[in-house]
Amino acid sequence: MRFQAALAVALAVFVSGCSMRTPHESLNAALEKSFRAQGYDYTSSTRITKLSVSHDKTDETDRSAVYVDKGLSILRSLSLQAKGSVDIRQARSEALYDLRYAQNNVEVSVRVPLMADYENRVLYIGNSFLNTLFPMRPEDEKKLIRFDLNDTMMQSFFPEDAFNASAFRSMNRAIQEGTLKGFAEMNGSLAYYDAASGNIRVRLDHDDSVGWFVRFSDAAIVRLFQDGVLSKEEYGAYMILSDQKRISALFERFVLATDFEIALNRSGRVERVTVRLDISDAEGSFTAGIENTTSIEHYDDPHFTLDPEKAGTVHFHDVVKNFEMLMEPVNTLDKIFQEPADVNDALGVLPSALKTHRVL
Repeated sequence: MRFQAALAVALAVFVSGCSMRTPHESLNAALEKSFRAQGYDYTSSTRITKLSVSHDKTDETDRSAVYVDKGLSILRSLSLQAKGSVDIRQARSEALYDLRYAQNNVEVSVRVPLMADYENRVLYIGNSFLNTLFPMRPEDEKKLIRFDLNDTMMQSFFPEDAFNASAFRSMNRAIQEGTLKGFAEMNGSLAYYDAASGNIRVRLDHDDSVGWFVRFSDAAIVRLFQDGVLSKEEYGAYMILSDQKRISALFERFVLATDFEIALNRSGRVERVTVRLDISDAEGSFTAGIENTTSIEHYDDPHFTLDPEKAGTVHFHDVVKNFEMLMEPVNTLDKIFQEPADVNDALGVLPSALKTHRVL
């Protein structure tokens, strides 16, 4: 009985101790625990919640206003979805990017499955619009298209010092340290439990938003410099992003508002984050709103869907070369029929071309 009583007291103290945590403390603890994971799966959705630009509607001769309104309408109808995995230990990540347009009974979706192997500096693209632009050989149709970033041509777009396993891990550490500092050093009273959802909310006005951005930038830039990702010159240039006075002056013409909503799972890690950013100019002639929701699961156990070894790969150079070969019959026939006198040769080459290149 004494043991049971002692256990009950200990449990009561533990529960009361947990309940005494402020929302700010719970948030910081959840972020630190989540960032300790070496891998995870995620689903992300980004959309424009509002977008408007005021103009003089009384001037009927100004036709540019019509095109501005149409352009804004198209942008408001766009959204970007992403579903993927991150493995920090093996320095690789994958994502299925999905750009969507939906308006006036028109729905368009462009998907690009992409996998990055930072250790070996290789990019893989799954079945996508590239298979439409570059017809694949039947035996290569289901294979992943491989881009070797060590090729001379690709190094100009993906320099070795910026795209490698070390830089990948450093970037993750920079985001981690920036996020932790952004929330840890803010006014703790800005975090509260939302009664309706049970989630932690952090609402930042203009000054608080600028302060959060400055703290995030400061920690992230320092980490990238210490890890050698940024040179001394680049570090000096980027440090302007962590200068409170300069950033405040830069945004003095705008009004910012940021709203974080963070849901935690039973293990005390971050399960879902929704960020709503509103920005407008001081005169109110421009207003924009962006919302991003990211869900995270399978901490330390990411589930990759793209498997180069299982699916097989084909180098992008071979894809282009195959495309050029497929176009050869067209060039041959054009040349033949520009010489009407040589009809016999034309009739002899045509069946051969059709037989050799089945795509035609």
